[in-house]
Amino acid sequence: MTRPSRTGGKTSEANASLATGLKTTKTKRRTASAATRVKRRSVSGPSKDLEDAREQQAATAEILKVIASSPSDVQPVFEAIVNSAAKLFEPCSATITTLKDDKLHWNATAASISGFDVDRVRTIYPIPCDRDRSPSTRAILERRIIEIPDVAAPDTPEYTRKAAAAGGFRSITFVPLVDREQGIGTIIFTHPQTGFRYSERQLALIQTFADQAVIAIQNARLFN
Repeated sequence: MTRPSRTGGKTSEANASLATGLKTTKTKRRTASAATRVKRRSVSGPSKDLEDAREQQAATAEILKVIASSPSDVQPVFEAIVNSAAKLFEPCSATITTLKDDKLHWNATAASISGFDVDRVRTIYPIPCDRDRSPSTRAILERRIIEIPDVAAPDTPEYTRKAAAAGGFRSITFVPLVDREQGIGTIIFTHPQTGFRYSERQLALIQTFADQAVIAIQNARLFN
């Protein structure tokens, strides 16, 4: 009977040990990689918030620059607001309306989406300041953001349907512009997709942007 080789036995034991070591090392590497991914995810939130804050500060600075360059004219301020809004909260078009003589008047529109017909949307204004016929009016009276994720919904007002057909958009977000409890207008964000909605964090940023826009508009009017 042939005896097993001692050398062969030691080699097998060594190979087994080496395999165990490699497996342990790979497991550690995978664990380390997973930990790194978790760490990166954990800092992505604050990093995004910081990036958004910087972009919003830049947008505000641009609006203030416009006020300084043309203090007697509020129209360039309207245009700066919608241009900044369309960039900050893309993909969208942004329209600003203001209240005058119980009607909502069109002031300016900018779009970060293609195919938006500004001239056709402009033709539907002024709109009566009526809660039932105008979501902008509801947003102003209720002091809150109104969202219509699908303009084809049965309860969408006629004026809103006309605007959607003219502009080629499918969902809308109405943001009130309020100065010391007095509604002065809205910023309207429109999107080409049915069901589009901003996140809670984005809505908070939009409301902050709207508050800053109110200050800019009222400052320009004071100059005027």
